[in-house]
Amino acid sequence: MRFVFRLESVLRLRRRDEEAAKKNLGLAVAREASERDVLRSLEQELSDEVGAQAQARSGEIWAQGQALYLEWTRGQNLRIAAQRSACQAAADAVAKARSALVEARRAVQVLDKLKERRWAQWHLEQNRKEQSFASDVAAQRWARLKAAP
Repeated sequence: MRFVFRLESVLRLRRRDEEAAKKNLGLAVAREASERDVLRSLEQELSDEVGAQAQARSGEIWAQGQALYLEWTRGQNLRIAAQRSACQAAADAVAKARSALVEARRAVQVLDKLKERRWAQWHLEQNRKEQSFASDVAAQRWARLKAAP
C-alpha cells in the first residue's frame, strides 16, 4: 500500500499560485526598475540642461530663449514629479506583490508540513502493521513447533 495525501490537488494549486506570485513579483520589480531608469534619465536631462544654460549665460542673455528655458524647466520638473509618483506606485506594487508571494509561500509550507506529518503517521501505522503481521507469523510457527513433538 502506498501513501496518498488527500490534499495533494490543493497543494498543487497552492504551488501554482506561488509560482504566479513569483512571476508577478518579477514583473513588478522590472517595472519599478524601468520607472526608476526613466526618472534618472529625466533628472539627468534637467541637470545637463541647467549646466548648459549656466555656461551660456556667461555671454549675452537672450530674453526669449531664457523664457523658453524657464518654461522647459518647469515642464521638466512636472514630468519628474509625475515620474516620481509613478516610481512610488511601482514600489507600492512591488510591496504588494512581495506580500502576496509571502502569503502564497506560507500556504504551501503549511500544506507541506501537513503532508509530512500525515506521511509520518502513515509510515508509523505501516510499521505497526508489519510488526503485527511478523508477530502473528512467529506465533503461528511457535504454535506449530510446540504442537509437533
